[in-house]
Amino acid sequence: MLIVFIFALFSFLRIIFSVVMYFNPAFKAKVAERRAAKRARIQELEAAGKRRSRRSIGIEVVINCLFSVAWILNDAVFNRPEGTAIVDGAKARVIHNIALCAVVVPIECLVFSLFIFIAVIFKVRRARKGQIKLQGDEELMVGVPTQEMAQVPSMKEGFEEKLIEIDDSVERFEEKMSKEERTEIDN
Repeated sequence: MLIVFIFALFSFLRIIFSVVMYFNPAFKAKVAERRAAKRARIQELEAAGKRRSRRSIGIEVVINCLFSVAWILNDAVFNRPEGTAIVDGAKARVIHNIALCAVVVPIECLVFSLFIFIAVIFKVRRARKGQIKLQGDEELMVGVPTQEMAQVPSMKEGFEEKLIEIDDSVERFEEKMSKEERTEIDN
């Protein structure tokens, strides 16, 4: 279930990202700028020799896939209904897991969407409170120019910022997981 949830979550985030980038060219430009900076950072790591080879990453992916299949087969064989043949019981268990995932994953995606919406609301609210405080401070300061006033993000801008933050977090999570697996393999 965890593997399916993480895969569904990452896929869900990528779909949201793609849809927002398709309908919003300004957001697409921001993402392209961030990705160009990341590519430059990766090239610097490769030049310094601190980046893993594609072959080692491919081998790691194959090993992880083999372990995942082994765990699924282990679950299907050893948690099958009692009194059934191995093949029939394993098939029933796999179908049960698929049905469970088909119900749980959409619910998890809806809950995640709700969390994103709440985070965007809090982000926009905090920015508006900050601007109201800034305006109040500026009214107290006579003769201070008001050109450096922070812009209040709209819900759309808050959503875009939150999506970029989530994309950065997902990429950091993926990098962290690959670093941890690399250290486990080295040990």
